[in-house]
Amino acid sequence: MKELSERARKVLEARVRGVNAAHAYALQLCPVLRERFAPLVGQKVLKNDGTLMAKYTNLLPEFPYSHRLHVYKHTSEYSLAWTVKTCEVDVVEGTGHAYYYETTVYVGDLSNGVLTKITPHPYTGRTDHTVEGVVAVREEFEAARKVFDDARSALHPFGEYDR
Repeated sequence: MKELSERARKVLEARVRGVNAAHAYALQLCPVLRERFAPLVGQKVLKNDGTLMAKYTNLLPEFPYSHRLHVYKHTSEYSLAWTVKTCEVDVVEGTGHAYYYETTVYVGDLSNGVLTKITPHPYTGRTDHTVEGVVAVREEFEAARKVFDDARSALHPFGEYDR
């Protein structure tokens, strides 16, 4: 496996922490929101400005709000969803760097502010990413890209398609 520089390892470690943390919170949040909003299918849940109607705000759990983890309503006319955002800060070469990651938890479909259905598929983000796993997949990707590039070169002068 390819050896990472100390800087590259710290950056990737921070990014892995952020992704795993966002997915872990989203996995907890998804069933809660789906269960709480399921009885509202067929009802108007959003005001015309896209915000949740006041009478339904009590359905929301208390969301974390810190620089490391926070949740906010996803802006969409077609989906009722919340975005989980993480920030991992790490010092690399004497300077602090922030690494952000977002994932969205879809609760249901909307039409003119009316919740038309609950999304049938649960959130499935992985929480077990590792630096070594990411490096291994990157190496697989590079090997596959080389095969692809070699095959594309072999097509010369004909290219992929006849026009």
